[in-house]
Order: sequence, then C-alpha cells, then structure tokens
Amino acid sequence: MTKAAALQKFFSSFGISAYPSNTVPDETVFPWLTYEVSFGYLGDGEIPIAVHLYYHTTSEAIPNEKVEEIGQAIGRGGIVIHCDDGAIWIKRGNPFCTPQTDADRPEIKHRYMNLTLEFLTA
Repeated sequence: MTKAAALQKFFSSFGISAYPSNTVPDETVFPWLTYEVSFGYLGDGEIPIAVHLYYHTTSEAIPNEKVEEIGQAIGRGGIVIHCDDGAIWIKRGNPFCTPQTDADRPEIKHRYMNLTLEFLTA
C-alpha cells in the first residue's frame, strides 16, 4: 500500500468522510475531515501536518467526541501504520486540537488538529 493510501485508510477509519486537503467534492455532506498529505523517508524526522474536522451542528460535544476518538486511536505515544517499504508513525502535535469558529456560520464546528508524521521507510 502506498504512503498516500495508508494515510487515506487511517483517516477514513473514523466513520466520516476523509479527504486530502483541497479535494473535498462540492456535493460532500457534513461531517468530514481533511488532512495534509506530506511524504518523507527514514531520517527526515517529524513532519507536521494539519487535520481539519468539520461538523454542521449546534453542539460542541459532537465534534469534541470525534477529536477524542481520533486522539485515543493515535494514543499518547503515537500509532504506527504500515505502507510500502515500511511504516508511518503518526503522533499528536502540540497543541493537539484547537477549536475554530466562524462568526458568520456558528453552526459549522471546525476543529484544527496538529499531528506529526515520521516516515520509517526506505
């Protein structure tokens, strides 16, 4: 499985649509998340990426629960997913999650998550 496919599989595992950044189809319905696609190799160190989570709701609890689910899947020490030629170590960034607001559309709940990827690949 390619690096891109491994990331897609991981981010799609949370029961909502997941798309690489800037590829959300116009007809997509809430909720969804987007993630940055960055690649590296063994020895490149941690590569920061952003994950954006979007819900159409008046509840803060609903997106917060999904953030908690994602955080638990990653764990405190990160999670290793397998790909061609090795693995990708996904870790929480700092801060892990920040709520974002849009004064014009308060019903859109947006969570900005910081993650790092470390490529353990040849």
